[in-house]
Amino acid sequence: MDMDYEGPDADYLIDTTDIYEQTVYENIRVQNDEWEIIDESEAAPYLPDTTTKRKVTIGLQENRKEVPLSRFDSVLLDDYFELRKGHLLNTGGSIWGLDFVPKGPADKDDKTSSIQYLAVAGLRGTTDQEHFGLNTIQPTGTYKNAIQLWRLKLSTKQAPERARLDMCLLHDFGVICDLRWCPYGVFEDENVKRINIKTE
Repeated sequence: MDMDYEGPDADYLIDTTDIYEQTVYENIRVQNDEWEIIDESEAAPYLPDTTTKRKVTIGLQENRKEVPLSRFDSVLLDDYFELRKGHLLNTGGSIWGLDFVPKGPADKDDKTSSIQYLAVAGLRGTTDQEHFGLNTIQPTGTYKNAIQLWRLKLSTKQAPERARLDMCLLHDFGVICDLRWCPYGVFEDENVKRINIKTE
């Protein structure tokens, strides 16, 4: 059995060939004209408005350091721990849902195979904003929000990189209570994924 730093290689534990070759939602298609790219000033009402840097203490015992973390910034934990790997993200808001994009097994020569995407959503604010209950009805258009897509390089074989906010999907459907990517088999020619969103 092949092993690496992270443990057994999943390719050798489970045969996923038939799973990743399925197309589960073949009748759902994303159209380019359904999307619009806007500038930062137009996006502002949808994004967390905090400009305060968060102070985060990272490290163990005598090696602790206080690190300022701006909105949409990240810290690579590898820089603070000798044997630990990870990322610390400041989304600027309260997180209620997050999920990694499901990916099939990658070609061993593919240099982008270690790139993963994490969808993060919830409330735009944290403490200085009214919080919504799970049963609160929010009519469409009354609460602007965003789903943040963070790009992370997750590999023990390549040099680490800081996570970065790659894209925000803006919407006016309210607070997102949970989100999940649709299962495997929904990649299209343009590598578009679909996401299930639960709002209240």
